[in-house]
Amino acid sequence: MKAKKTAKTSQVARRADAGQKKWNWVFYLLPGLGVALFVGLASLNLATAMWFDESYSAYLIRGDFGQIWEMTSVDVHPPLYYFCLKLWSLVFGTSEVALRAMSVTLGALAILLAFWLLKRWFGLRKAGVLTLFLSLSPLLIRYSQEMRMYMLAFLIVVGATLVLDVALKERRKWAWGLYALLVALGMWTHYFTALVWLAELGYLIYYMRRHGRQEAVFWVYPLAVALFLPWVPSFLRQVASVQAGFWIAEVSLVTPLNFWAEGLSYTEAGAATGWLAMGLLAVMGLTVGLLVQAWRRRTDLEREGLRELLTLVVVPPALLMLVSLPPLSSTYMTRYVVYSAGLLMVVVGLAVVWGWGQTASKVARRREWGRRGAAVMLAALTLVVAGLGIYKVDTRENTGEVYGVMTVMRPELTAGEPILFQTATATNYYDFCFYETAENRVYGVELELPWSSLRPLTEYGENYLDAYEAEQLVAGAEGFWWVADRGQEAPEHEGFGVERQLETEYYTAFHYTQL
Repeated sequence: MKAKKTAKTSQVARRADAGQKKWNWVFYLLPGLGVALFVGLASLNLATAMWFDESYSAYLIRGDFGQIWEMTSVDVHPPLYYFCLKLWSLVFGTSEVALRAMSVTLGALAILLAFWLLKRWFGLRKAGVLTLFLSLSPLLIRYSQEMRMYMLAFLIVVGATLVLDVALKERRKWAWGLYALLVALGMWTHYFTALVWLAELGYLIYYMRRHGRQEAVFWVYPLAVALFLPWVPSFLRQVASVQAGFWIAEVSLVTPLNFWAEGLSYTEAGAATGWLAMGLLAVMGLTVGLLVQAWRRRTDLEREGLRELLTLVVVPPALLMLVSLPPLSSTYMTRYVVYSAGLLMVVVGLAVVWGWGQTASKVARRREWGRRGAAVMLAALTLVVAGLGIYKVDTRENTGEVYGVMTVMRPELTAGEPILFQTATATNYYDFCFYETAENRVYGVELELPWSSLRPLTEYGENYLDAYEAEQLVAGAEGFWWVADRGQEAPEHEGFGVERQLETEYYTAFHYTQL
């Protein structure tokens, strides 16, 4: 009788398992849906005004690969992203939408890789749902709209972590070699990926103490260092210049809260007031509570996955905050650890799916509906908080100091008239050059160049003039435009007079014609 009952129970379990597998295809579609959401939301605001870092990227790729190497060596970042952007521009063009689209593409690829990583950690169904949460990260959407290296770093970090998981658990030699390559590529992209590699080294030591030593570890990191050696001299010079003085705000007790708030809503903690602040705190409390409550009910594989996830989310920003304390100069910005802040959405999503999961113990099932209610509340609050962040990201005004004056001037331009500008600093030089056209070239005149990141102006030389060169340029023109800081008077140019002038918030544009 007991044997019949056992057989019947096993048969019911097999049918339930088969029923679950029947719907597995749905969870393979969720990553595609997540990527579609991510690309759609990120593409809504790709035409916003340029800012210095982005226009620097666009100007830098005017040079060849040798010039890009030389120019980045005197800046603060390594060159790999600029090499990739150069190649991308040769295929897709150099408009702001085309160049920013590379970051959107890299972010979408990173989300797909994240699905396979999460599938290894938590299983197919949970990974599908967690990928949807990740695709709604306001911070990832925001920095996928930037012509900068953050999405490339995110892709490399996720890919390297996936490969490391294969290397550790399946002991594949090819995976160890690929991991070494990705570690090096991360350093060639953004130096602060080193924080991830340090965090994962710590996790490796922990894992090997529990599961046995793997000899490959002893050659992986030396190989990664060897692959980075050609750039080390430039790296050391950059470190010295950054520590000599930098503009980033000091780390404080509010910084960890900023990390949480920016990761979930793209809003600094100090700016999160009222209902948004309460929502962020509620999401934090529910996330911690549900994860702690679910911990004992999870399998060893799932608990191991959470440890690896938290290693990525917690350790890199904590290390960056630590090395930003005096006497060192502060180098902490949330976008520098965008991979960690973006993955906060996965941590919250995991609390939701673990909180919703059924309880195996009959004794504890009376609490199940309360826990599921908390999971539903957490999901709803997260969607609201993230939704507000996405709205903020995608409704940023398409304005800027240079964009504003160029927009006002554009209807007044006549083909062949050059645009010259002379301002107090050269910080907006790259912006001016980005908005030039073949019919109306832009030139900076005797600009102050206080930073090494402005060196391409004189090295490339095509848009930078001294006073004599400027007079020679306009001498043969029928007319030209001169842009100066607002409040400055129109300078005199022999043989020319000011025909009209246009005012914006930051600049005055004077139109000169021959007398």
